[in-house]
Amino acid sequence: MWKTYLHVHSKPGTAKGNVGVVTWLAMAGVLAAISLALFGLPHIPLPMPTWQYGIVTPTCGLTRATEALAGGNLIAAWNYNPAAYLLAVTAATVLTRLAVGLTTKNWIYLNLRLPVIVWVAIAVLWWLNQQAHADLIITSAIP
Repeated sequence: MWKTYLHVHSKPGTAKGNVGVVTWLAMAGVLAAISLALFGLPHIPLPMPTWQYGIVTPTCGLTRATEALAGGNLIAAWNYNPAAYLLAVTAATVLTRLAVGLTTKNWIYLNLRLPVIVWVAIAVLWWLNQQAHADLIITSAIP
């Protein structure tokens, strides 16, 4: 009756074949967040073409949210784009998996399998949230 959507298992092995693209992306993301926290955003406005109609996409504000999160401004990060938190947790999970795998030679595998309707609902709610903050995203200056 109850279906498990999160499967966690581990198996022994070496780093070869266990360090994939997601790990490299997580490392690049952490380095980008650190550089944003240290140096800030470049002062180059990059408006989306849809902004002239007052429409933002789900990823609008994500760079500013990442900078705010890396700088410790949690509320601003949430207001710009709550997906920054998801990216931070994902990066931390992936890098923890890397550390555990390299030190213990036991690699943890996570499989999250949600029904398509759940992913669609998440995407719609995310977009609605971003649209609710469209004025902030479109008109606020780069911090």
